[in-house]
Amino acid sequence: MNNYQIAYLKEVNPWWRDEYKCKGMVERDCFPDIIQSVEKERFIIYISGARRTGKSTLLGQIGDWLYQKKFDLLYCSVEDILSYDRPGALMDELISFYEEQVAFSKIGNKRFFLILDEIHHLDNWQVKIKRFYDNRKNLKFILTSSISPDLQKGKESLTGRIKEYYIQPFSFREFLLYKNKCTEVLSQPKILQEHLLSHKKFDSEKIKKGIKKILPFQEDLSMLQLQYMMNGGFPEALAMNKGQQIRNYFEEIVIKKVINEDIPMGYGVSDRKLLSRLFYYGIKGSSNELNMSRIADLQMEKKTTINNYFHYLELGKLLNFIPKYTKSLAGQSRALKKVFAVDSGLFFRLQEFILPDHQQLLGPSAEIIVCNALKQIFSSLFYYRNDKKEEVDFLVETEQNKMILLEVKFRDRIDGKTISFMEKISRELRIST
Repeated sequence: MNNYQIAYLKEVNPWWRDEYKCKGMVERDCFPDIIQSVEKERFIIYISGARRTGKSTLLGQIGDWLYQKKFDLLYCSVEDILSYDRPGALMDELISFYEEQVAFSKIGNKRFFLILDEIHHLDNWQVKIKRFYDNRKNLKFILTSSISPDLQKGKESLTGRIKEYYIQPFSFREFLLYKNKCTEVLSQPKILQEHLLSHKKFDSEKIKKGIKKILPFQEDLSMLQLQYMMNGGFPEALAMNKGQQIRNYFEEIVIKKVINEDIPMGYGVSDRKLLSRLFYYGIKGSSNELNMSRIADLQMEKKTTINNYFHYLELGKLLNFIPKYTKSLAGQSRALKKVFAVDSGLFFRLQEFILPDHQQLLGPSAEIIVCNALKQIFSSLFYYRNDKKEEVDFLVETEQNKMILLEVKFRDRIDGKTISFMEKISRELRIST
């Protein structure tokens, strides 16, 4: 460790000075689950998500919790510490530094937490982490990256050793906490969700009671929902006031970094211009099916190349893809997928100058929000389209093999025609209503 690296480590580890790092900041929805794993399981914790979604802040909150529980810990951004020097054995040097200059004693068999931000900047990190995981049972690794671990370039698999958490931009609940608005109703959606997913028979009266508790806040919630749809949930963007400022932030800080750095580094992609064109194609088509063959023809590229590049954009956490529900896996693999921007604000602010009529953007923005919420709850998420080209926005399968249809409408009331249509599709799929 050189003097610059030592000064950096002392600066970014306030716990060594008996100080907190992120006290009072919004607690993410996934925080309790992560803490439970940190405390009770030995898995390597791997937190992935798009750039600037709050992964580093979440690490700071985990660090605060560990400090409160009096655990030994060391945090660093791998990108930052390697900018001063590139030691051949970074992990060894970090542990030795902690023993010699912080704890003033050997760690031995004591539990020690290494919190490493943006781990993908360390060459062959999987090999190095695996060596310590297998040989130092007292070490616990908490890692972040903008790239999914299984698909980064590396020779070593961490299967069975790693537990991944995906951090999205703020959910609407987290957005309300950030704004400190309507916090009195935050428990209701969770209660309704748990009832909906339970084995019990659907209780419409219980749902009505939950909705009734939200009604007094309806006007405020409607205004906040509109803000959320237009600006999204990227924490730094929420502090900005002007649409153009938010758009510039997305383009310069989020998109260019992922397209020019993260994806090429993680997957060896060379054609950044094609990657960028496909990203904006996906943004424009949010909440619609993507025809890969047609796009390949327009771009004069092979279909496999287009498929791969869209896959990288999904792994880079810029786009989401939802498969069509079919009864067979073969049919599902052949069917078109729907594309969604990873954040409603990302979609809205990039499209508002192309479609100045904001009303045209609110429908897709609402679908993006619902898509993100469903992805956090369900592992099996689809859209449905029958042979008559009649379509339902989302179909989910619960762990109890229960199917639920969801149609997203950005309006005050749902008309009888929509209800009749949903009942018809339910009968078609033999879903009880």
